[in-house]
Amino acid sequence: MFNLVELDLRLVMFGEKRFFDGYDLKYNIISHLLRLNKFVFNISSHLRLNDQIYLSSNEDCQLSFKDIQNNKVISCVDYFSDRKRGQCHIYSYPYQGKRYQSITNN
Repeated sequence: MFNLVELDLRLVMFGEKRFFDGYDLKYNIISHLLRLNKFVFNISSHLRLNDQIYLSSNEDCQLSFKDIQNNKVISCVDYFSDRKRGQCHIYSYPYQGKRYQSITNN
């Protein structure tokens, strides 16, 4: 996988503490793919709310992508207190998928 030149990634994650963001993308995926020329992604992370003191905002999410080169990234962070969960949807633009999932009116 280290010789991968193009990657189209669709990832859904469920976590307990925080959303998947630009730092995770850079240090856990991109940094291991040194020959990568084209990277298209659609990542949705979901979080159970357990009385967290700090909740990440959409601006926090966008700031985590400042070091990602050659990609325009769109993000949407939403919280649903009645269901005690949150979601963060990040994707590269222009969007390559054929459909959207879990879209909200943020």
